[in-house]
Amino acid sequence: MLAAGAGLLGPWFLSQPRSFVRRAGLGLAIMCTGAVGFEMLGGWALERGVALGYYAVITTVEETLEIVGSGMVLFALLDRIPSRSGRLVVQLRAD
Repeated sequence: MLAAGAGLLGPWFLSQPRSFVRRAGLGLAIMCTGAVGFEMLGGWALERGVALGYYAVITTVEETLEIVGSGMVLFALLDRIPSRSGRLVVQLRAD
């Protein structure tokens, strides 16, 4: 699924400005490291009967990487809004 998404969105992604590609690419790499790499490490630890404390650390690092990577991608996408439309206006009202 990851490879299919990269194949479909790759040409669009690489056609974007370099700063966006750098920020979003780093965010995606961090997010995938957590989602794929540390997920596999956690599964391996459970299969081997590693102490619960170690598994908790692995899971915490995994979730942290996913959240930080997602935040970086979101920031890169939000940073693109003003350059596409000319301005960004956010209004919050309490009714």
